[in-house]
Amino acid sequence: MGSINGVLPPKDMMAKKYKQTPPTTNTVAPGQGVPPTPEQADLLRFAMASVKLWANTTQTAREKFKRDFDITEGNGKQWYAGDRAKVLKQRRPALEFNQVLPQVELMCGIQRGTNTQYVAQPRGVEDKRLSEVVTAALVATREYTRLERRNAHVFDDATICGLGVWKILHSMDDATDILWGDIHVSRVNPMAYIWDPWATPDEGFQDGAFMGDCSWMALDEFKRLHPTMTHLANPGEWLNHAGQFIGDSTLLGVGDNLRRELWDQETGQIRVITLWYKKPTTINLIVNSQTGHAVDCGTKDEGLEKLAGMAYQMGQEAVKPFQVIQAGEITTLVDQQSGQGKQFASPEMAQAELARISELQGMQVYERMKIITREARVPYWCELVWGQILDSGKTPYKDRQYPYVPYVSRMLQDDPESIMGIVRNLWDPQDEYNKRYSNLLAHANASSHSGWLNRKAGGANSSELERVGSAPGVVVEYGSIAPSQIHPVEMSQGHFSMIQISQGQFPRITGINAEMMGEGGQRTVSGRAIKARQQGGSVILKPRLFNFDEAQLDCTYTLLSRIQQYYTPAKLKRIIGLSELANQPQSGQQSVFTNPEDGSPMTDDQVFELLTNLSSTRFDLAIKQAPADATERQAAYERAVQLVTMMVQSGRPIGPNTFAALVEMSDMPSRLAKGLELDMQQPPQLPLEGGKPGQVLNSIQQAKGGHSDSGGPGPGGV
Repeated sequence: MGSINGVLPPKDMMAKKYKQTPPTTNTVAPGQGVPPTPEQADLLRFAMASVKLWANTTQTAREKFKRDFDITEGNGKQWYAGDRAKVLKQRRPALEFNQVLPQVELMCGIQRGTNTQYVAQPRGVEDKRLSEVVTAALVATREYTRLERRNAHVFDDATICGLGVWKILHSMDDATDILWGDIHVSRVNPMAYIWDPWATPDEGFQDGAFMGDCSWMALDEFKRLHPTMTHLANPGEWLNHAGQFIGDSTLLGVGDNLRRELWDQETGQIRVITLWYKKPTTINLIVNSQTGHAVDCGTKDEGLEKLAGMAYQMGQEAVKPFQVIQAGEITTLVDQQSGQGKQFASPEMAQAELARISELQGMQVYERMKIITREARVPYWCELVWGQILDSGKTPYKDRQYPYVPYVSRMLQDDPESIMGIVRNLWDPQDEYNKRYSNLLAHANASSHSGWLNRKAGGANSSELERVGSAPGVVVEYGSIAPSQIHPVEMSQGHFSMIQISQGQFPRITGINAEMMGEGGQRTVSGRAIKARQQGGSVILKPRLFNFDEAQLDCTYTLLSRIQQYYTPAKLKRIIGLSELANQPQSGQQSVFTNPEDGSPMTDDQVFELLTNLSSTRFDLAIKQAPADATERQAAYERAVQLVTMMVQSGRPIGPNTFAALVEMSDMPSRLAKGLELDMQQPPQLPLEGGKPGQVLNSIQQAKGGHSDSGGPGPGGV
């Protein structure tokens, strides 16, 4: 169970890796001195080969990731060690003028300003209420998991080095919701993220043979989680036991300042690899041919047993209305719903008729429900330190996806080294900028700034010249030859020109321009004009922002999968805050749980069925991006006001539901919005004098500071 010796080429390693099939049963690692089973040995061999493949093929990429972060941070890390040593040896300053960080900050600021969220949109009218429930659950989950903070960190990583990673799990350990557990979303350091280099980024690397991450674990926590592996809880970096193929710990996201502490025997930590892999598995599904709803039934025999149980239950429901009545020698089978009866010669014959009816009704289950078999790849996981499996098992999630969502900013070739952010092409300009300033300052320090050339014989008195040479209005006496002044050496204009040219290269390379910063030739422009100019200038960054939107969509689908699996109907009710389920709906307001076709309220059973059907909404709903930016929301609100005005001008009054929707879109403070909702429940009152149709829009526009017809000032001349 030692390390695998030798380094194979990527293609050979790939061929060998796929020949090593993981075990088909879940195993627990043996303790100290216990020999591994063949399945455990196969799993260990596969895991070590997979990690080695990733380490070999991504070594250069991770080195470049590390350099990207160093260049962005600055803080004395922009100079190469060899160049810094040469400069210091010549007693020249190794200056750093960080031109990269402002470019990164501006890019990240654009992302922070683009506030978006993802909502569920119905594919049909019957799915409208379900879409509202899903959207509310997604919004609440984003808040509980602090997803915006994780999104920002992942975007920062990808902007700098080209790769950012979310990790989405469900846990019962130390959960805020002790009963149902919590959904956890965390950021994975891109240098510690393990993925199959043969997977494609368009699929989010989900088509790869493995995926995982390297993490540090405290020794006490390691002993608690793995009590049979305490012999492994020794200080040190375990991956070094594999040789030099994986590099030092800095390439896995650990800085120099943490390495000594991590190696300390009392407070040190141990490196643990979590590796996920997929195995081909046969899946049996019970499918409703009418609705398309499918349920995993385990084995085919278990599926047949479930169908038999469903048929029996349906048959029993079908014969419940019938009653066997015996009067003398005549036995009558009476349908209590219709009142009709059928006579039989004996009770046994009546019971046989009930059995026939039950069987006939139960056969409808077999006509509607079918068992189908499909081949799929199901994820499994294992935890290991190098040379030892700690634990393993089957994925607890139903979506058959790795619990990682990568965001690749740009990848121009099918090579991990091709993954890059906006910093990669700024290495040389930043290096040149620092060196030119360093050379310019060294040139200035080494040049003579002032002085005198004085002939030793026949010149002026040196002491007198030194004393009064720099004072104004003095007379210097000399012999036969006058002293000549030493003028400062003029600085080379080439240095300044090249520094200016170099400084202008940074925004040109990254695509940052004046439009993105809202700059222009006009003195006074509106906020919308600045916004439009920024959007036009950010076209060059659209590929990176588009990839981030797609990655967020993948993250949202994974969150929805966790919600479907772990959020019960009771929890969904609590999350959405449906107080109207306990209280009567207010007058004029439509309940969230109403029939979208006729507006009738749903019963408790229908609400429960709706929330239960949330587990199969992938095909009924579409997840779309919804703008959450203040400017875009304002534009949407104004379009809604114009539409409502057209309705009022046509003679149709504004109803309470329309008014409530306008209040919700207006982004008013919560107290004001609540007050408007309560006021609109009062009976409408006609104005004392007849108003013109345009006054409706004017009253709304005046609250914003202008009139609808002229755009002039509102109340108080503002």
